[in-house]
Amino acid sequence: METISLRSETSPTIGALAAALAKAQGAMKFASKDSTNPHFKSKYADLAAVWEAIREPLSANGLAIFQNPSSDANGIILETILMHASGEFIRSTCWMPVAQKTAQAYGSATTYARRYSLAAVAGVAADDDDGNAASVPASGELRAVMQAARRVEIQDVVAEDRDEKPLTPAPPRKATPWERMQEAGKSKGLKVVDVGRIATRVTNKTKTNAFTEEDVDLVLKEITASVSA
Repeated sequence: METISLRSETSPTIGALAAALAKAQGAMKFASKDSTNPHFKSKYADLAAVWEAIREPLSANGLAIFQNPSSDANGIILETILMHASGEFIRSTCWMPVAQKTAQAYGSATTYARRYSLAAVAGVAADDDDGNAASVPASGELRAVMQAARRVEIQDVVAEDRDEKPLTPAPPRKATPWERMQEAGKSKGLKVVDVGRIATRVTNKTKTNAFTEEDVDLVLKEITASVSA
């Protein structure tokens, strides 16, 4: 059984985002377990319940979440971005296998990945049947997604969204200029925040989505120079 593949990235700084998320989490309530998994006869918080628990606290603190699903021949790909009004962000990309090549399997896997990624990035927990909540900590790396779903087979969650249409396979995503800068910095032993400082100093740009291919060449030269110095 193939396991989940996960990678993530952040903006050069996440101080404002972290402060806003802390306030939002203080106002969040448990996601209600209002759906039933027929295979395990157990209750769980579905996607709508998770959104209901986090939508207002996030919005009130300048936070928003964007999820973009796509697919390949063997599974679904889900990009989840937690964004702040300052321009800071935390992005996670999750690949999850499907047990069968059917519309139902792809739809169920997409909903499953959306639910777990959403709960993990927001840090919301489901209200347990006995009143004790199992914590789902927020993390830049979204470790909770990996821990909660690593061994879960997609056929065990076919109760959700049976009518979703199959997804169009997406071509491999080209790395953004900021992602290329991060990778170059990591190969030289630099932290993301250090790469961000170099990029800002060289380009006079503070938002990662503003970097261009020309900026990449300038930043890579500066990274090499700074490590060699």
